[in-house]
Amino acid sequence: MKKEAQVYITQKITILIFCSFVPLLVLGNNTKVHNFNRQHLTIESGLPHTDANATIQDKNGIIWIGTYSGLCKYDGHLIETFHQTQEGLNNTYTNRILDISIDDKGLLWLATAGGIQLFDPNKKEYISLKIKDSKSINNLEKILTVKNKYVYIKNSDNSLFLYERNDSKNELIPILINLESKCYSI
Repeated sequence: MKKEAQVYITQKITILIFCSFVPLLVLGNNTKVHNFNRQHLTIESGLPHTDANATIQDKNGIIWIGTYSGLCKYDGHLIETFHQTQEGLNNTYTNRILDISIDDKGLLWLATAGGIQLFDPNKKEYISLKIKDSKSINNLEKILTVKNKYVYIKNSDNSLFLYERNDSKNELIPILINLESKCYSI
């Protein structure tokens, strides 16, 4: 009887081990090995600043990098940097990019320490925005575009604003002010 119990247990263990390896064999044949090209971008490779605060990839595969010293375009080979140089702006702060969002038209919306910026990648130029009461949107931390109509903006004092792009007044409409807790992402 003791021998029968040992045989029974041995059979169960063998079946259990076999069943454990079958999924590995089945999945192992369908698994693809992905070779990712990893590359570290530094000042030596063309970045204008050591701090990259935001990255986003557009529909063409271009990687956009927001740094403390401008917006960078990386196509997998070269880095091209764009600076806001418009007169009347404090360009040190407007080139300090903290977040990036892309709308349906492919325009880049930039949250900067000096306010909101808009960049057209096709024309490689910044687009002027006229925003009523733009003082309230300095020190931006996060930006999000929604359905090519709205832009949500969060600044460092925890205020959240909604910008309606189709509004002829081009004004920021506050939707929530002074959040009780820190908002890290929108």
